[in-house]
Formats: sequence, structure tokens, C-alpha cells
Amino acid sequence: MYATVTDMIRAERMQGIEAEFVDYGTDADGHVYSKVGLVDGDIVSMSPDWAYKHADILIRHSMIVEPIARVGIPMIMAMHGRPEYSYLLEHYSQSPVMSIMCNHETDLKYAAYVSFWKEHRLFWSLMMPGREVHYIPSMVDLKKFNPEGEKILFGNKEGSPNILIADMWREDVTPFNAILGAALFREKYVQGAKVHLFGLPPVGKGFVTKYAEKLRAAGVVGEANILVPFMDRVYRSADILVTPHKIATRVIREALASGLPIVAGSGCPYTPYVADARDHEAFAHQINRCWISLQTNRKQMKEDARKMAEKEFSFEPAGKAMLELCNGILERKQKTGYLPIEWSGWSLDPTDWIVLRDALKEKKIKTVIEFGAGVSTQLMDRLGLEVDAYETDEIHLERVKRLVSKANLVLWNGISPLVLGAYDLALIDGPAGGESREPSYKAVADSKIKLVACHDYKRAVDGVLINKYFGTWKIVTKADESIAGLLLLERP
Repeated sequence: MYATVTDMIRAERMQGIEAEFVDYGTDADGHVYSKVGLVDGDIVSMSPDWAYKHADILIRHSMIVEPIARVGIPMIMAMHGRPEYSYLLEHYSQSPVMSIMCNHETDLKYAAYVSFWKEHRLFWSLMMPGREVHYIPSMVDLKKFNPEGEKILFGNKEGSPNILIADMWREDVTPFNAILGAALFREKYVQGAKVHLFGLPPVGKGFVTKYAEKLRAAGVVGEANILVPFMDRVYRSADILVTPHKIATRVIREALASGLPIVAGSGCPYTPYVADARDHEAFAHQINRCWISLQTNRKQMKEDARKMAEKEFSFEPAGKAMLELCNGILERKQKTGYLPIEWSGWSLDPTDWIVLRDALKEKKIKTVIEFGAGVSTQLMDRLGLEVDAYETDEIHLERVKRLVSKANLVLWNGISPLVLGAYDLALIDGPAGGESREPSYKAVADSKIKLVACHDYKRAVDGVLINKYFGTWKIVTKADESIAGLLLLERP
């Protein structure tokens, strides 16, 4: 499971929030599937059905599939923690991550955006003007990562000191220079030191693996491995963590929580041992300062590291900040009764709505039967009309239910004949497709409803159906500016 997600869930649960985890993966054929039953201590990944039925808020950390995105639950987007890395992915034509993230500026499904790093709020705010980026403090599982517990044995790869480097190899900042600084420390100050590398890419990927193999052959590197599930034991087994970063990366948070002193990049506020990793001499000097202090002050340094983690990265501040944000979103929804309207290519066009809205007022419409729920349902609901909407897409129906205050949505198979009661107006905008709408047209024609609004009247197949069922009806008004068009007819 993605550690940031599980940490956030535990932080939320501490604040009394019923938080659950939904995860997705892609199989060998590229098909997306739900990962149900993954276990991380007290967290078990749930079916998406739980989100459909119970969730008040969705927090998106990475992937979210269309069915959930369409349910209509307010969403919070967790912005990427290292935006330069996202930029470089797109710059080198690997993935258009940055463009995708910035496009969310106009996506009204997202009620809020968050960053776990204060340092990156400015960037994301500039990329999405008008959308506030909230700060949720970075956190770490202080229970799992702690100074007391099992360790691993480095065996014949052990050194004195054992220097740990566990950063991911990403394009913006890599451990490349931090390793060289540690190698220089070994050469210049303490020849018995060993550097243990965790977080390497999969075996055989690029030069990184060859780089590690060469350093091992030279006696600099002991262990060389990917990130392992038992990183807590790895942290307890090392003497010093070395990292080029200054921000509170996961590695820095976990190491401090484990009582491990760190040497970090210039400006890092969580340790007194800092230098630019690209300045190998200065970096090696800081490693040596840390090592000298450990000889006489190990216990205090471990306690100081742990206290730093408890002060800066406990679950409580993150949980409280998320609870406050979620409550604010739900309060806004309660006050307004809805979320922002999401116009789409298959909904009423704003110009269609203006024509329909004016006709509703002029004709003093109070009750509406609608075929195809969506934007029109929300808009008429806001006007205080009594709306019954027949919808054939169950997921879409559940989504729209969350966006209206009193409209009645009914799941319909789109085929079964309907006997309609007394309504002031019928709106035909579904089911989706051409010929599939004929049962809607027939139901209205067979009723005593005097007014009908037909969306998509410009489509040939809808034109045929309008002529078949409403050929003798009088045109009241129409919206011609949109591609689909809206036609209002009155029974003779």
C-alpha cells in the first residue's frame, strides 16, 4: 500500500473520521482492476462500492477511475510532492504529469487541493490561479518507525560506521552525489565505513545498478537493494542516514522517527549536519562531524532525532488539518445544497439552459418529468421545481443524487413502457444515444403533458422521433446556438 495514504488514513481515524482505502492496479493486458483485500496492519483496502455508498469526501493521491470520479462526491486532490520531478517527466517525454495536474484548475469536481510540503504551495498556486492549495503537515507512523525493535544484520557487508542512503532515484534529485560524499568520507576520514543503498530501481534498470555494482567492487558499498517492507529494521541498524534533500522527504521522517541521526542537504531544518551534496568535500566533512559526535553522544543524538520526529511529523497535526478542511467542504455543500455545476459535452449547453430557464419562468412550471439526469436536474432542482428524473446509468444516477437537494431520481432500464402522471413539462435528454430515446418520446406523447423540451433536436435521429411523435405540436421556442440544440413544443 502507498505509505502516504495509509499514514493519512491513520491520522484521520485518530480524529474520529471513518477513513478507508480504495486502490487500483493495471493487469498485463492494461485493464484496470480494484485491489480489494490488501492489508497493512489495521487497514484493509475496500471495494469501490464502499465509496459509492458511504463516502462524504474522496481524497485522491494518485489514480482515480472514471466511475468513482463521476459519483459526485466532493474530491480533494493531493498535489505531487516534488513538482520539479513531475515537470522533468514531461520535459523528457515520459509522462504528461504536469499538464494533467495543471488541467485540474478548471475541474470543478475538485473541492480542494492539498500539499504535504509548505515549500511547494507557491508553485502549485501559481499553476492554478484562483484555487487555494491547503497545507497538510507531513507525517510519519511513529509507532512503526521507532528506535526500539528488531534490526537486520549487515554481516560481512557491515562497516563502522554503517551509512544508510535510502532515497528514490528520481530525475529532480538523486543520491548520486550524496554517495560520492560518503565515499570521500570513507577515503579521507574513516576507511572502515560502508555505505548501504536502499531504494535502487528494479534490477538491471539503467546505469544505477551498474553504478552500485562498481561501488560495491571498490569496497564503498555494502548492501545494495530496492526499498524493502522492513525499512524500519534497516533504519535501526544504521549509524547515520545521508540524504541530498532539505525538505521532509519520507526517508528523513522515517529515519528521525527511528532515532537515526541524519546528514542532509543545505537548509534542512531537521538536523545540524547540512551541506550541499554536490560539494563532496563539504558533505564528507559533515558526515565526519556527525560520526565524531556519535562516538561520545550516541544516546542523546538518537533521542534528539526521535524528539524531532515527534514534534514535526506526528499524525495529530495532519489529521486535524484534514478534518478542518473536510468539515469546511461539507459545510459549504450543506449551505448551498450542491457542488459546482459540471458542464460537459453531453449535457445541456449553457445557452440551452438560458432558453429553458426563461421558458420555465414564463410558463410558471412547477413539476417536471425528465429523461436523463445530469446538469439540467441540478439546475431545475436549484430553482425549487419538483423534478422526477429517469436515468439508465446507475453510477451516474448515484452521482447526481449527491448533487441535488430534493429531486427524485429513478433507475430505469430505458425500455419498459412508462405511464406518466400529471406534469407541467417533460424534458427529453436520455437515455444516451439516438434510437434508444424512442420509449421516452412515446411515453410523453401518450401522456397528457402539454409541454415538452427536446434536447439534441438537431441530430437526425432525434429529428425523426420528434416528427413521429410531436409532428403536430407547436414550436414555443428553441435554442439554436449550441451544437445539439433545444426545442420547446406545446401540445395542440
